[in-house]
Amino acid sequence: MKNKKVFKLLVILIIVLSFTPFIQGGCSGGGGGGDNGKVETNTGAAVDASGVWMMSEQTNDTVCGGMNDTDLYSLTVTQSGTDVTAEGQNTKYFIGQLSGNQISWTGEYYDSSAYGWIMVTNTAVTVNGNNLSGTADWEFRETQDGPVVCSGTSQVSGLRVPD
Repeated sequence: MKNKKVFKLLVILIIVLSFTPFIQGGCSGGGGGGDNGKVETNTGAAVDASGVWMMSEQTNDTVCGGMNDTDLYSLTVTQSGTDVTAEGQNTKYFIGQLSGNQISWTGEYYDSSAYGWIMVTNTAVTVNGNNLSGTADWEFRETQDGPVVCSGTSQVSGLRVPD
């Protein structure tokens, strides 16, 4: 059973990596995926964003001495009406709101590879069926309550894992 789940996640990761160049190449609004090209619009009624998402994040962190790395991780989104929470690896935890197909959340987590705290100050993410894409603004601090050392914006994309 465990091997089947690992295999399933690896297949999804390969799919996400296959589409990442297209998403990062400037295709706004995400892809049509399995939705026959239908793109949902922000009509005010919240879409279902819940589930496990395989995420790809292109981090523009050269101002912090980074190398514009791409991070791959899973993110579990829970939704109650328009309220959303998202939990991921490295104790990533975000809270926010969903309006139509637009998610905005904030949060913070300790990044052990950077030896400091990442504060996600704003996101602009669009959900289109089983795909999501957008940006996340962040700040880096050496201590949780310390001054901002540097900041940047990441491009994010994700693919919802089938149940």
